[in-house]
Amino acid sequence: MNNFTQRTLTGAGFVSVLIAGLVFHPLFFYFIFALIIMLGLWEFYGLGKHSKIEPQKFSGMFLGLLIFTASFLNAANIISSIVFILIVPIAVLISIVELYRRTPKPLENIAFTFFGIIWIAVPFSMFNYLAFYKLHNIDILNNIFDIEKFFDNKLILAFFLLLWSNDTFAYLTGVSIGKRRLFERISPKKSWEGFFGGLIMTVVISVILSKYFNFYSIQDAIIIATIISIFGTFGDLMESMYKRSIGIKDSGHILPGHGGILDRFDAVFLSLPIVFVYIILFVK
Repeated sequence: MNNFTQRTLTGAGFVSVLIAGLVFHPLFFYFIFALIIMLGLWEFYGLGKHSKIEPQKFSGMFLGLLIFTASFLNAANIISSIVFILIVPIAVLISIVELYRRTPKPLENIAFTFFGIIWIAVPFSMFNYLAFYKLHNIDILNNIFDIEKFFDNKLILAFFLLLWSNDTFAYLTGVSIGKRRLFERISPKKSWEGFFGGLIMTVVISVILSKYFNFYSIQDAIIIATIISIFGTFGDLMESMYKRSIGIKDSGHILPGHGGILDRFDAVFLSLPIVFVYIILFVK
């Protein structure tokens, strides 16, 4: 099997699983995205060995899963926000545990553990509030199975469609006419032409989607697309910077032909928080 065929099959399977998590029952959405968080954190913590850092892998993964689960239940109005108090003692415990590990870089271990949670688990937890956006003004639900009628995949689906559009058209434009390097020190292949090609087409597709997803205006469509394009690019560059600093090409090998989980979602980690803040504050 050649590399192109491998990438195509893996990409199709990856997209199919992700979309399945959005169109089926919200509990399926929970399990798919929780799995992505767990795999992403496992992969991220595994990269620490290249810098001789020993993060608390299982504690970090547990805390990341707890944050995602708490936000899912809170976004679905199953429980109140008081559940987030549970996060505090576990976060404190991670610092205490480091006293007994006797590793040469305790401060780096703690920082690396928490950064993985902030970079991966926290942004993905924001998807929960986008999925249950229409539940904001509804009282606490009595039955978890009632959430299906309030689950709405449109915002998340639109987000991923725009993210993939930006990646695709930035690549196609860059390969075709790219000459001026965008950030050669970190990513020699990215070009300004590719960046603007991705941005323009993402805006166009976002405006088209706004006609179907009629809860945001053309102005919102342009702003959201611009945010995704700019901060998605920064997210990609940030991961490239980290990989380059430890001398690796891919963050993992779980997706043949595509690298690891972090390679596939690097654009999400920085763009989603900004999109989330914009939607919560300005999209009515």
